[in-house]
Amino acid sequence: MKWRAAFILLMLSITVDADTLRVASIQFESIDGAFDQNLQSATRLIRQAKARGAELALLPEFSLIGYTLSEDMWRHGEKMGGPTQAALAALAISNGMYLATTLLEVDGEHFFNTFVLLGPDGDLLGAVRKQKPAGAEGYFFRGDDNPHTIPTPLGRIGVGICQENYRCFLPQELHTMDADLVLMPFSYPDLSASGGLGSPAGAYIASWYATQLGIPVVTSNKTGTWPQVEGAYFPGASTIAQAGGTIAGELDANPGVLVVDITLDETQKRAPSMACVGPFIQDLTLGSWLEKRLTWIMIWIYGVFGVNPEAEVERSYADNHNRRAAALDVSSSN
Repeated sequence: MKWRAAFILLMLSITVDADTLRVASIQFESIDGAFDQNLQSATRLIRQAKARGAELALLPEFSLIGYTLSEDMWRHGEKMGGPTQAALAALAISNGMYLATTLLEVDGEHFFNTFVLLGPDGDLLGAVRKQKPAGAEGYFFRGDDNPHTIPTPLGRIGVGICQENYRCFLPQELHTMDADLVLMPFSYPDLSASGGLGSPAGAYIASWYATQLGIPVVTSNKTGTWPQVEGAYFPGASTIAQAGGTIAGELDANPGVLVVDITLDETQKRAPSMACVGPFIQDLTLGSWLEKRLTWIMIWIYGVFGVNPEAEVERSYADNHNRRAAALDVSSSN
C-alpha cells in the first residue's frame, strides 16, 4: 500500500501547479474611424464568447478605431480612461469577463499604441505600451520601453503587440517576468497583392512562442480589406496555442470567435533559445527563402555602416508640429 500512497502523492505534485482557463480570440473587420460600428461588432462577438464560457477575450490591435497610417489617426487619440477603455469596461462588467485590446493613448504631447486589460469588475488591471512602432507607424506614435507583463488574479499576462512579437527583446522579457500566458493583438495586413510581404500565418508565431516559452499563446488579427493600400487585406487566422506549441484552434479569414480551454502549468515553462538578426528573431523573419536572406543581409549592412532607419522615423515624429498640436489638444480637454 505504501507504493500506492507514494504514487498518489507523485501525481498530486505533478498536477498541483496546473490550472485551466477558458480563453477566446475575437476577430472582425475593424472599419477605419468607425468607433460605434466597430464597438457593435465587438459587442456581438464578446457576447458569443461569453455564451461559450470564455473567461478572457482578446480583440485585435486598435480594434475600435481601425488602422489608419496617416495624420487622420490622431483624431482617434484618447487619454487613459477615454472612450475605448470606458466601452471595454462596460462590456467586461456586463459579461463578467476579462477583455483586452489596444488604443491610441495620448499622454502630454505624445501618442502611444497602448494595450489595456480590463477585469470583470471593469477595473483597469494594467496597460502596456508598444515598445517599437513598426516601420511607418513611427511617424504617428512613439514607442516606450516598459514592462510587458500584467499581474492578474488569473496569472501573469504577457503582452506582445503586433510587430514587436518578432523582436528579440520580447521572448526573454516574458520569461524573465515569469509570464503564464501571452496575448498578442495584431493589425497585420497581407500586402502580397501590392508587391509587399504576405501576412504570416497566425499559427506559426503562436506555436513558436508557445514552444519556446512553454506557455499558452493567444493571437488576434483583423479581417476584411485594408483600403489604405490597394489589394491589401487582413487575413484573420487568429490562433490559440497550448504550452509546448500544439495548436488548439485557428480561425479562417472571416469574422468569428475562437474559444479554447488552455492549461497554465508552471512545470512546462522554459527559457527561450533563439538566434537573432539585428533586433529581430531569425526564425520569424517574413517572406520566401530568398526574401528572408535578403532581409538578413540588409540588416547586416545597416549594422556595418551604422544606418538606423528607425532613428530617422523617430526624428520625423519628434519634429512634427501637427503631431504635437493634436496630442496637446486631446491632453488639455476635459
